[in-house]
Amino acid sequence: MSNYRRFKTSGGTYFFTVVTYNRQEILCKPQSRNALRDAIEAVRALLPFRIDAWVLLPDHLHCIWTLPEGDADFSKRWGIIKTSFTKKVVGWAMPTLLLSAFTFQLNAAISLSLLPDQIDMLY
Repeated sequence: MSNYRRFKTSGGTYFFTVVTYNRQEILCKPQSRNALRDAIEAVRALLPFRIDAWVLLPDHLHCIWTLPEGDADFSKRWGIIKTSFTKKVVGWAMPTLLLSAFTFQLNAAISLSLLPDQIDMLY
């Protein structure tokens, strides 16, 4: 089992890049956008977080989240989002997509003073 070393800050703000398996260009399709939106809304109802910025591209996305004080568990949130999304799109979008095929890159602990600059860079 992998033992990733990730920087976790309670109530922190995080920048993520999430890439589809084999860079398949499916994320901007209406069915994928709806599946992703549904998965995110379900997770936010269960485990709240604030979305500060989001950019959706055909084969990857970038986003900035801020977690609530006392909470640093972004991994659980992404796990639920990826599982839900994969279950909804497997079959019509990519018959061989595996849950573990999604990857995300984390750039953690964005200083709140730099947040507006980080968001401007996404656009």
